[in-house]
Amino acid sequence: MKPNKIKIILLVILTIIALVVWLRNLNIFSSDYTGGNARPDTTNKISPRNGDYPQIDYRPPRVNPFDISANDIRKPNKRRTSQPSLPPPPEKISGRYYVKGIIAESACPQAVLQSTEDPGINITTGDSLDGWIVTIINDTIILLNHGKYRDTLLFEK
Repeated sequence: MKPNKIKIILLVILTIIALVVWLRNLNIFSSDYTGGNARPDTTNKISPRNGDYPQIDYRPPRVNPFDISANDIRKPNKRRTSQPSLPPPPEKISGRYYVKGIIAESACPQAVLQSTEDPGINITTGDSLDGWIVTIINDTIILLNHGKYRDTLLFEK
């Protein structure tokens, strides 16, 4: 069978089932059909409203939820309020290093950095420098990432 034919057959079957359920809920074909009222009569059944059960004594609440004093206010749970402290953001590299030169035309771009401690550091993309990873080396910038933090070193010619 084709998929469209199967879909049509299933739709017809589901429609017939829905129609049967709907008609049975209307109680049209039942022997005790009362006209417009399809609900059964519940006045003869035992219920607390018609007095067949003993009355339950009223007990006032122990605490009024709207009467709050300063002593009644509970302190929050420490486990919920204490959040793990975030590590401090890393120190930026742009204040410690400056770019001496960039070779960006090659297949593996390189740059030479200078700091007060090291006179010349050669870096390429993917290298790590004090926890910062070199991601992009362009003609004028070097982009470094440390988790979600970014830093840029500019090459001034």
